[in-house]
Amino acid sequence: MVLTEKQKEKQRIAVRKYRNSNKGRMNRKIYLESEQGKASQDWRSEKNKLAKKNYAQTVKGKLVQKNSYKKHCSKYWYKTIVITSKKKDISLNRCWNEEDYITPEFVLFLNEQQESKCIYCKVTMKYGEGQPRNISNGLTIQRMNCDLAHIKSNCVLSCMKCNVTFKSKPHQKILDFLNS
Repeated sequence: MVLTEKQKEKQRIAVRKYRNSNKGRMNRKIYLESEQGKASQDWRSEKNKLAKKNYAQTVKGKLVQKNSYKKHCSKYWYKTIVITSKKKDISLNRCWNEEDYITPEFVLFLNEQQESKCIYCKVTMKYGEGQPRNISNGLTIQRMNCDLAHIKSNCVLSCMKCNVTFKSKPHQKILDFLNS
């Protein structure tokens, strides 16, 4: 049986109400005092201790598991950039010609042309195997015109910090701002 979003929401509300009710609290207390409940608490505390060791801070100050960096630390980072850009463009219904779209080779060419430096702040960007790209100086691709897809004539490489900071601003305005 597949539930609709409305039915799922009703179910979540019902569970929340039960947990907050006296009966729900009492049953929870009884469960936690049982052997099975104690075992689950021990397992959770061990899991939490392990999880705390595996956390790192991202650009926005959020804590994320270090294992989630695997996607950003790939030795095929240039392919990952193209794939994630294409997914984003598809989800936002941006149109493009396939021959104009960025390729892994183009991303490598841009990186070589920019000497692994951010187009805006000139910081050396991190990328490659074992190097997380979702940190402040991680390598990202930025569109110069936010209305267009990730096509070759519309992309530059920037660090994560600049990409997040200048997210929806046109490229030329950013350059004018930084040069003034």
